[in-house]
Amino acid sequence: ITEDVMESNKISDTYQMYDYAISKWAGEQQCLNSTAMFGSEIVRCRPLNCYGPHEDFTPYRGFIPKFIYHILDGEKLPLHGDGTQTRNFLTMEDFVDALDFSGKISLQGPIHAFFFLVSPNENPGQHLRIQGQIAGRVDDNNFLKDWKDATDEQDLKEILLRDERFFSLRIRSNTPSSVLIGRSLREIRMPEGCLVALIRRKGETIVPRGLTVLLEGDRLTIIGDIQGIEQLNDEYN
Repeated sequence: ITEDVMESNKISDTYQMYDYAISKWAGEQQCLNSTAMFGSEIVRCRPLNCYGPHEDFTPYRGFIPKFIYHILDGEKLPLHGDGTQTRNFLTMEDFVDALDFSGKISLQGPIHAFFFLVSPNENPGQHLRIQGQIAGRVDDNNFLKDWKDATDEQDLKEILLRDERFFSLRIRSNTPSSVLIGRSLREIRMPEGCLVALIRRKGETIVPRGLTVLLEGDRLTIIGDIQGIEQLNDEYN
């Protein structure tokens, strides 16, 4: 996409674009439309060739992981072209710094948060529902004050989520939650549409993974659909 594609190109020019390019074009059109209709201040960023931690290998994308996996497996690295071609890559850390800088310059104020939501292949719609929920919460009048007053990640998680959309569970013995002690997350059957977003253990935050074993005293933040959260409330409260 060229720099002036949003302003100078006819919509018919998008007919021959790849779906990936069209998705970018449509996203920027939404931004421009919001500015035209409501006077929204926006910063349009077009990151290219980004890479960073936790980017798994896949045959469909991700040049850097492919390169690393081929080297680790002792495979030959084919060269295309005459060897003079170059490509620039951008780390996610540098991209975040650039967004922060652009926000301070263009919007005359700091950026307080970034949200990266990734849908699992087996349930691609799960995080889209959470995205809509977060968007609705951000629109609340008191959101920014609550966000700035948060003291830890647990506060931030609970500020983002409405009461009917999250469930905070402290694991204790002699309570219904005691059945979870010593079990890994992958062994626990969660209601459909619910997931453990955060674990607090002895003042530290743990990123939940399937092999994470729950201990007495852990505090779980669970997010999900209203029906699933109601089911968890009935089961553990």
